[in-house]
Amino acid sequence: MHKTTFLFIIIVCLPSLTGCDFRPVKDRLAAVDSLVVSEKYDSAYKMVSEIDKRDISEEEDMAHYWLLNYQTSYLTGRSLPSDSLLDSSIQYYTAHHDASRLADCYYYKAYRLLERKDFDQSVLLFKKAEDQATNSDNAYQKFKIAEALSIINSFTGNYALSLDYGQKALAHAENADRRDWMAYSYHRIGCAYHNLGQADSALLYFDKTAPYIKYIREEDRPYFLNNLSLVYIDEHPQKAKELLTESLSLKELVGALEQLAEIYYDEGNQDEAYRLWTKALTINSFTPKDNILHNLLEHDIEHGRTDRVCERVNEIMAIKDSVINRLKNDTIKDLQTRFDHEVAMNAANQKLIRWQQYLGVSTVLFLIMAVVWIRKRSKDAETIRQRELHIHQLMLQLEEKRVQMLTAENLIAQLEKQKEDDCQKVNELSEEIESLKTQKKNAQKDSQELSRKIEAWAGTEAWKVREGVLLMEEVKENGCIRHWSNEKHEALVAYYCALHPEVAEMIRHKSRPLSLKETLYLILTDMGKSRDDISAILGVDKNTLRSYKLRINKKD
Repeated sequence: MHKTTFLFIIIVCLPSLTGCDFRPVKDRLAAVDSLVVSEKYDSAYKMVSEIDKRDISEEEDMAHYWLLNYQTSYLTGRSLPSDSLLDSSIQYYTAHHDASRLADCYYYKAYRLLERKDFDQSVLLFKKAEDQATNSDNAYQKFKIAEALSIINSFTGNYALSLDYGQKALAHAENADRRDWMAYSYHRIGCAYHNLGQADSALLYFDKTAPYIKYIREEDRPYFLNNLSLVYIDEHPQKAKELLTESLSLKELVGALEQLAEIYYDEGNQDEAYRLWTKALTINSFTPKDNILHNLLEHDIEHGRTDRVCERVNEIMAIKDSVINRLKNDTIKDLQTRFDHEVAMNAANQKLIRWQQYLGVSTVLFLIMAVVWIRKRSKDAETIRQRELHIHQLMLQLEEKRVQMLTAENLIAQLEKQKEDDCQKVNELSEEIESLKTQKKNAQKDSQELSRKIEAWAGTEAWKVREGVLLMEEVKENGCIRHWSNEKHEALVAYYCALHPEVAEMIRHKSRPLSLKETLYLILTDMGKSRDDISAILGVDKNTLRSYKLRINKKD
């Protein structure tokens, strides 16, 4: 008993004691995804690190594992795994058309290339990420891609594009109602306006940033303060100095050191300015340093430091990089424009293919409708033939009843004569006579009913039905019947009512009889003719048609 209890406790507590997670790999990867969405990056990285790659057997899970490994390493500031591992995820998601995860793969690989200052390939991957995320419902994914494109265009001097993507990022932030995203978006737009020389617009957006700065990550605060100082540096240098000093107390940035050095230089404190410029040269950053080298060279020449002049001259040769960068900026802008053009062309081609498919389907539907119409015409002709056959059958039945009636009359006459001759059978013959009279009465009733049907189907109306067949073809072609005689109008009504008993029944059940014109209007409406067609056929205006309709409705 004690051994069983002890074994049970060991089995239950073993995962806690060993730190192992026995959940399926797919569930653990999904849990990491949830932590990333919740912005618990350290916990997500820890959970990914605890997954043993040997436990992963599915290709899908391996692709997801390398994406999360790369993603959490980037988000926690750790060294990134090999690019080839992320490339394997890109190949898998490309083959399986997973646009959302493929966008994430392109996004994080683009940042790796950005760190290597490979701007061409980096911006191309960011654009691919943007294209894949187009139909995604992941708001954060769209926001971070737009923000990244705003940043890289700012680095490369494409300030108009930087502004454009900053505004796209702001739209995503506002739709998601995320204050931290709004802070970054306002900041990016303010920087773009400053770089474009639009100081008023830059100040407007930096002012909008102020209420949201409390929502940003602490490590990003020095960048916000540094960029905000640029707005005040000309008109309010002391305000700019305070912001730069606060920024440098959090992190040493090349831009902040350079701007603060210029303030000190303008104040006459050249030694402090020289010290800050020299310090800025030691910091590895994307920020161009050609202006700093120029300032140091001028200061060395002014103060007779000839031993450093040659060194500065060699360093200032790096200014050529700014020319190359300007050329490269144009290349990067062209890359983005060309990529957008290719995406637009692909979309246009897809639209053309859809139109071709639509045209093909429309053609098939048209052919089907034509076949149905032809079959309907054939069916109408068959209906007329069947009605004529039915009339013939009724006439045969009527003739048979007439023969029965004559036979009964002859038998009655014979029996009456036999009654006079044979008084003994008078009672029997009387009963038989009564029976025959009943037969005669029934035959007369049947004869009258059949005569009525014959008269309805043919009789005096037969010529109207036959003529109505020809007249109906003219009406179907919207021919005007205004100058027809009443006989033709009646023939058309008789033919249509023969074809459509329900219409004839509806006309007969009106509270008051319809006029010939009202009946024609009712029939044309039943045929599905439009108001314009009915007006043309009857040769009357639309007010007259409205009058017909009102009178018909009153007779219901």
